[in-house]
Amino acid sequence: MTPESVPGALGAALSATHGTTIVTSRSAFEVIALAGALEKLGVKNVQSFLARFSITLDKRIYLSFTPGKVDAGPSLIEQCATIAHEHTHVAQAEIVSREVFYIDYLMRPAKRAQYEAEAYRTSMEVLHWAGRPIAHLPDAYARTLASSYMLPGIDVDFARKYLRMAHDDLVRHGVRRTAVGIEACRWLDENAPKGGW
Repeated sequence: MTPESVPGALGAALSATHGTTIVTSRSAFEVIALAGALEKLGVKNVQSFLARFSITLDKRIYLSFTPGKVDAGPSLIEQCATIAHEHTHVAQAEIVSREVFYIDYLMRPAKRAQYEAEAYRTSMEVLHWAGRPIAHLPDAYARTLASSYMLPGIDVDFARKYLRMAHDDLVRHGVRRTAVGIEACRWLDENAPKGGW
């Protein structure tokens, strides 16, 4: 397996487990549906958001990149981290039910912060697996939550603290806690080429 094939293969493996479909191009109908959901969250520039961020809607994951192609986009391991991050949202919805998840996510900023913090923890677990530095990520992710997810300061502070604790778990103890992070890193251990990430 080449490094370029890893993000797509990881996505296929997680899709097989979670019953998801990964979409890298958006039809007109899908863009309208995504735009409607994002507007409910208060996103002002929907097209810019969709170009920068991946998003999960039910069991469809809309990636802002094509897996395996880096051009000016995320690195290969960042693509793997994003794919795992989005599958974390699917797993969260499987636990509480899709209806509860989307009501929480759209209507309750504190729950949105909790869901995103866990998904960003999954991203950190994948990046840590690859040996990437992650010390800066809790604060970087918190800034993203504040600027792009329309979260109040108290909810951003919760996410920052949660992610700092996750960083300590990973760096000091090597502990992965998210189900999708464990699943993704196990798959990477078994299938991805070693080194070079």
